[in-house]
Amino acid sequence: MSWASQVYERLTEVSQEAKRWQRVKRWAVVALYSAFIFATLPYGPQIVKLIRKSIGLKGLGYSLNACVLTIVALFLLYLLFYRKERRVSSYLLFASIGLTYGYFLEALHNPAERFHFVEYGLLSWLVHFALKLDVYDKSIYLWAAVAVSLIGALDEIVQWILPNRYFGWGDIGINGLAGILGQGMIWLVTRR
Repeated sequence: MSWASQVYERLTEVSQEAKRWQRVKRWAVVALYSAFIFATLPYGPQIVKLIRKSIGLKGLGYSLNACVLTIVALFLLYLLFYRKERRVSSYLLFASIGLTYGYFLEALHNPAERFHFVEYGLLSWLVHFALKLDVYDKSIYLWAAVAVSLIGALDEIVQWILPNRYFGWGDIGINGLAGILGQGMIWLVTRR
């Protein structure tokens, strides 16, 4: 084996090891974030009560809306100034995703459902980032949305088991929709 072949083989081994380590770290973040979601489920009613006392339900709604509006504004700035996006279709898609988020944040009256809508949007991003090391085609959006939907379904099953929470098919749909919208935003900002 030549010297160049040995160097190439060693670099390949190192890069594969680095990729494995990156994969472990990224999926660990997904697992920790999901564990945080599940760990807080029994305390949801107490958390809502605490928020109601401190800033009120309207305050929570305004806070969630402000978070989403900030994220949407950052995406818009990214499209306008970094990507210098010129396609009208990109802005129409952006508007439809933003309006869908806005509609559901306004339509969902239960604070826990509104919060889940935001937190599962974030989970969608984390899952996409973890999958990016292994999925190189457009199926990544489908796989990420399916993974988020499954985690959301598991969330509802855990709520069904807990005495102070309840199971809802609509909540599974909300969690899945948040995952799909998150993937839509990722596709929008990463497509060329």
